[in-house]
Amino acid sequence: MAKKRVAEENIEEYLADLEEQEKTYWKRHRRRRKKTISKKRYFWAIFFNLIFWYVFTHFPVWNVPFISKNFETVLPLLKLSLGVAIFGNFWLLFTEEKKSINLIKIVKDFFWLIFIYRLYVVFPFEFSYISQTPLADQALRIGLIGSVIGLGVALIVELLELVWEK
Repeated sequence: MAKKRVAEENIEEYLADLEEQEKTYWKRHRRRRKKTISKKRYFWAIFFNLIFWYVFTHFPVWNVPFISKNFETVLPLLKLSLGVAIFGNFWLLFTEEKKSINLIKIVKDFFWLIFIYRLYVVFPFEFSYISQTPLADQALRIGLIGSVIGLGVALIVELLELVWEK
């Protein structure tokens, strides 16, 4: 009887230990997979930001019909925002510290917020040759306002995460 009880306790301990090992394995596996995915995301962000840098830098040369001459006034701010995004994503490839990640995201979002607000103020687009109604202009302006609001909320959330992170 005593041997049976000892055997049952050993089985329960063994099962509890096995369950703990399984949890530990899956935690490590998820963490490893998440890091790999996020690193790929930063690499692709750098790649596409470089493409955008090239395309937007050449817009004035290509004489795109719906881009006005005012585009050149927002182009330096666009280049600065893309440069900050490229540098930030490059830095994120090599850091895993949560505070650094939050700080870099705050800086990137701040520069994008400034650029989009300036783009809204200058509004270097002329869609009148496409259609006589100002629907495209209004839709783009509403989209820019939505982007400013979204980036503002994201900045507030990231600041709160930075301040109250454990």
